[in-house]
Amino acid sequence: AEFAGLLSALEAAPLENIHKAADAQALLIAPSACGELTDPLPIPEDAATREAITTLRPKLAEWNARAAMGELDPAAEGLGPLRTQANALGYLPLQAEVSSMEASVYAKLGKHDEAELAFRDAIRFGTESRHDLLVAKAWLDLSWLHGYHQDRYDEATRDLENGQAFSKRLGQPGVLPMLYERNRGWFALRQGKPEEALRHYEQALGLATGQPNEARDVAMLHSDLGSAHLTNGNIEKAAEHIGLGLRSMSALLGPQHPDTLSVHVNYSIVLREQGKLAEAIAESIAALEGFRASMQSSDSYEGMILNNLATMYSDQEDWTLAEKTYRDAIAVNKTGFAGKANTSLAAAIHGLATVVQLDDQRHAEAEALHRESLAMKETLVGKDHPSVAISLSGMADFYVATKRRPEALAAVERGLAILTAAYGDEHPHTVYLREQLAEIRAK
Repeated sequence: AEFAGLLSALEAAPLENIHKAADAQALLIAPSACGELTDPLPIPEDAATREAITTLRPKLAEWNARAAMGELDPAAEGLGPLRTQANALGYLPLQAEVSSMEASVYAKLGKHDEAELAFRDAIRFGTESRHDLLVAKAWLDLSWLHGYHQDRYDEATRDLENGQAFSKRLGQPGVLPMLYERNRGWFALRQGKPEEALRHYEQALGLATGQPNEARDVAMLHSDLGSAHLTNGNIEKAAEHIGLGLRSMSALLGPQHPDTLSVHVNYSIVLREQGKLAEAIAESIAALEGFRASMQSSDSYEGMILNNLATMYSDQEDWTLAEKTYRDAIAVNKTGFAGKANTSLAAAIHGLATVVQLDDQRHAEAEALHRESLAMKETLVGKDHPSVAISLSGMADFYVATKRRPEALAAVERGLAILTAAYGDEHPHTVYLREQLAEIRAK
């Protein structure tokens, strides 16, 4: 049924999406693992029900493949009738499979509330029917939704723990332990814990050996390791790992594949840290154009790339372009997260504040933006997160510009305490705030 669905999807796919066929094929479970495809509950003996299930499964596989090739809106529309039919049949494993597929599509479309409901339906149906492999994967995907898209790290961690419990029941869980460790590393990095992230990524790298998509997973994990080294202030290690990941991913999937483009985003940050600003901007623009060409809806990467670009334009002191790009980033981050607060939005608002404050006539606007960004970060990631220290540093510059020295000192002192606790005395960000504090004290 899965192979038939893939063939149908390829026949119906627009020409521009054919290059994504590898993504659709990757969704198929290898023949060596077909033992895991045995239905946890047997298909009912009733002939009409059996025929209906046999008819629906290839359709589900087709929409799964088409979604993997970027046809997200048609997939969401096509899966609705399948859900209705599956629920009418009442065959729990099929209900779980349709709900899981719907959840994945909704998540990619940025419809996070709908995705969460569908994931929970998949988990409920899968648990009732002992569809352990699907449930373990659904918990993993729900953790990504909670952690990556919504900054709900405590819930994301609980999701992983629940998923691992089902994974252990499988006996041979395959790639799942690697994916769990990778998610843990990513969540640690987002919470400002690069050393913890490095440990999880290294464990994931070891677990990737011998898996069906080993080369692809290893390439992505090298990019992840590079991001952790970058956050930890080790630019040389970051360049080494991200460069390796970029070369491998380009060779495996081509330069315009979304996974390759995501590594280009990381590489642009390395280039900026190396002082290669023009190359960094060119790399970011190319990645942004690639994402826009390859995806039907705004991806969270677009907001992040716009944030990075605006920062680079600020480095060039092109304040007009920087402000425009920050405002574009704010719009994208609001749209991509359905108007809800998120860390990427908070970063864009902070960046905009640093540009607006340069105009003496707009100090009230700048202060409001600074306070909005700081409050959003404190709510999302906690008052002691390193990103909060970055906002405090920007606010200190604003207070200096408006001749409010005591408030500037208080902001930098708090930010320095946060970074010292998180990164230690020698991290570049800690050093920067220590120097900033000395300058303010000397005024």
